[in-house]
Amino acid sequence: MAEAFYIPVMHDDDSIKQINRDKVLKKLHKIFESKLIKKIGHNLKYDKNVLFNYGINLQGVSDDTMILSYVYNSGIMRHNLDSLASMYLDYETIKYEELAGKGAKQICFSKVKIQDAAEYACEDADISLRLFNFLIKN
Repeated sequence: MAEAFYIPVMHDDDSIKQINRDKVLKKLHKIFESKLIKKIGHNLKYDKNVLFNYGINLQGVSDDTMILSYVYNSGIMRHNLDSLASMYLDYETIKYEELAGKGAKQICFSKVKIQDAAEYACEDADISLRLFNFLIKN
């Protein structure tokens, strides 16, 4: 895995001290809104909506691997990160349902243990970058 970091905010887990959400957003605001700092991710439409709910207008989006995967191979049925990682990178990701459950028993991400959330989120960033590199080369 490449180097990735997770900043825990708003978790119900008190085992690790967390930084106040508003302080984190204030520090990251300039990065998220900078057109000069390129952003790569998977399904960035979702991330853009989440950030918008906190008053941040995501700028500088360079590439979205969900869109790149469709351009690369529009004939496949699924363009989610788990499927693409398996198909193109021969890598099995941590599934969200493994952390949070599913259906009526699914818990909010804030209730996921911080260590598990960090591993999941860092893997998500790492796989998005690996997938980007694969799709751009091919």
